Amino acid sequence: MEFAEPTLFHAIAEAQADGVRSVKLFPLFLSAGGHVSRDIPRLVHGARLRFPDMEIELLSPIGEHPSFRALVSRVARSALVGGADTSLISSSG
Repeated sequence: MEFAEPTLFHAIAEAQADGVRSVKLFPLFLSAGGHVSRDIPRLVHGARLRFPDMEIELLSPIGEHPSFRALVSRVARSALVGGADTSLISSSG
């Protein structure tokens, strides 16, 4: 996150310069780990202070979206086509 370009502040500044007055932030994380629960809300708070005229909404991470879960389930089932001696192991972290 620290090294990703554009930064949140830069992206919001560009949107504001383009006349945008409302942004929704959609974290591309599978779960609400440290970045989603601590780091991103801290950045959003700073962005709200820096851009008081912008409406900034933080959405839930993509991994918590029901459609994403269904997609992962379909992909996982397709990986099990190998037969009865095939097992699928997944983890998150």
